[in-house]
Amino acid sequence: PSAGNLAPGLCCRLYERARAGHQPEAEQLEQQLSAVVKLYQRGRTLGESLAALKAAMSFRGLCQPDVFPPLLPLSGRERNDLGRELARLDIPELLGECKRDLQLA
Repeated sequence: PSAGNLAPGLCCRLYERARAGHQPEAEQLEQQLSAVVKLYQRGRTLGESLAALKAAMSFRGLCQPDVFPPLLPLSGRERNDLGRELARLDIPELLGECKRDLQLA
């Protein structure tokens, strides 16, 4: 699953910095992107990571967290944990919706 669906601005900035030859900035952005990917892929099968990616995208209002069978959505607890972990990354593109949704949980 692609982090570009969840954090397109971060991916775009990484590409722009790399193309411009700004290696330190590109490496920092790549580390941020890797941290995002690890949150929804870590310890999960491909199907489970797709459900986690959809849940993460739902915090941004990009889609609903639903997946088609035979895949299963994250449980409420897993979704809340994922949202808290995303908020801890302190990536502005991801923060607003995660913090707002977690206040309701």
